[in-house]
Amino acid sequence: MKFVYTLFLVFLFNLCFSQENYYPGAKKGFKRVNIDLPKNANEKKYKVEFYLSLDKEMEDCHTAKMENRFQKKTYGSNSYYEASSDFQILTYSNEKCGGKKMYKKVYNEPVIENYQSKNSFVFYVPENMSVEYKLWKDESGFIKAK
Repeated sequence: MKFVYTLFLVFLFNLCFSQENYYPGAKKGFKRVNIDLPKNANEKKYKVEFYLSLDKEMEDCHTAKMENRFQKKTYGSNSYYEASSDFQILTYSNEKCGGKKMYKKVYNEPVIENYQSKNSFVFYVPENMSVEYKLWKDESGFIKAK
């Protein structure tokens, strides 16, 4: 009986104090994207902007914006972002179009997070899309408005 009790305690200890983060599986038509940021000496001075991007064929004079926002969700104690497979692309046209077709990247509104290198940022996005990010550094601090 002591052996079974000891095994149970070891199992419970491993379950509770495991450093592994668990997330749900990707839905059909989606892929999971993990972003691991490198360790930084002063992470409090940095922010990260995450974008959903899609390569879209359009005329050279057109610009476009994707109407698809990331939804923050939780799974146990872990948080992740999920994009919708139902989205619209808004296209804006310039008057002087050459009619030349080309592929351009189309982005959504970004999600802004504090920089963290401890945990991965996890995204579930449609398979035909990708996740891109920008780093921002606060060099000046706050400036008082007059």
